[in-house]
Amino acid sequence: MNLNRRSFCFLENWSGPNCPFHTEGGILMLISTNSGLYSARPNDLRVPMAEAMDFFGRMGFEAVDVNFAATIYDEPEKHEPILDGDWQQSLDAVLAAIRRNN
Repeated sequence: MNLNRRSFCFLENWSGPNCPFHTEGGILMLISTNSGLYSARPNDLRVPMAEAMDFFGRMGFEAVDVNFAATIYDEPEKHEPILDGDWQQSLDAVLAAIRRNN
C-alpha cells in the first residue's frame, strides 16, 4: 500500500492544523526518493546505505523511503547489508549521514 501524505493523515486521524503535513496553504509535499534507486548497481555490490543517504541529502531530497527488501537476497550484488553484523552501528551511520545534511 502506497501511503501518500493525505492517506497518512487520514490513517492517523489527523485533520487540519493537527496534521504535521498541513500548512496554511494546503498539504506540505516533500521531495522524496527510494534508497534502492541509488544503492543498487548492475553487476556490482550495493552502495552502502549511509553513503546513499549522504548522497540524497546533498542532492536536496527531503525524505527517503528506505528499502529493506534487499536484505533478504543472498547474491552479493543484490544483497543490502544494512542489517548484517552490527546492524545498530550501521543504522547509527545512516542516521549520522542524515543529520549531516539537515
